[in-house]
Amino acid sequence: MRISFDAALFHWLESLTGATLGKTVPAHRQEYKRLFGDLDENDRKYLADFTRVRVAHAEAPAPPLAYRGMNAMRERLFDGDEADPMTALARELSAEDMATLRKSLAWFAPKYARIWRDGEVPQAFLRTAREDPARAQLDALLVRLARFYGVPPDGAPRPRLLLVPVPGGWGTHAYALRRTLLLEIRKGDRLADQASVIVHENAHFLFSRMPAPRQEALEAAARAASPGGGDAWELLHEALPTALGQGVADRAFSADWSTALRWYHKPDVDRYAKALLPLVDRTLAEGGVLDAAFVARAVAAAPLTPRSP
Repeated sequence: MRISFDAALFHWLESLTGATLGKTVPAHRQEYKRLFGDLDENDRKYLADFTRVRVAHAEAPAPPLAYRGMNAMRERLFDGDEADPMTALARELSAEDMATLRKSLAWFAPKYARIWRDGEVPQAFLRTAREDPARAQLDALLVRLARFYGVPPDGAPRPRLLLVPVPGGWGTHAYALRRTLLLEIRKGDRLADQASVIVHENAHFLFSRMPAPRQEALEAAARAASPGGGDAWELLHEALPTALGQGVADRAFSADWSTALRWYHKPDVDRYAKALLPLVDRTLAEGGVLDAAFVARAVAAAPLTPRSP
């Protein structure tokens, strides 16, 4: 697991600008207003500068063996091995843009320090998680998950959790970024509160570890299964992790679990995940794997809305 003020600051600014597209964007914005008031002229300037540099980096031509896009800057800062990830980013930005980005981060750093408080929220979560009796149960579930995806549980690269705080009273936002799984942690969260999110994001990570030819074969199986197989395959990328995380894991760790609750913020993914749960349960119980036969059954279970001619 990893706790980093700089990474958390970057995520916080992305939340303030809305770049994360996460359901907790209003939580971070409301917290900012409660602590610091409305954005002043300088705040708006540095947020606009931050956004401009992110977009410029995303849209710049990619160097050989690399890529660009809105996730690219996050990957450089969150997923790199260098002691100073800004070093890698500096090779991909103009000197002017790099200076602008550093100024934006420096402007907001003192304010974010009041929220970060030496990482007390993620640090407290880590302390309780290390001693939590539920940890062994979660570890066992993650091993089953790796076997379902046909990936060695201990193979490289290993995933790592990047923990950042989020105001209480809201849900959490998380995403998988290659081997880095970012999780927002609320004050007082225990392992059971985050188990579903950890499993969900690990599912994304394990899918990314599957060899490209196998991924392509599974997509071909989905498209061959029915006329709507292509649409089902696209939804499956979120519906299957949701069935595993908010279905299998949350049922095991939460006393309040129910199919009547919303598992995912997009209704089509939510419906599909719940329709998948019986198939997922049966496959895991039998020690099955994510193969062409599973995909065909998953496509058959998809509650797709027919498209207009």
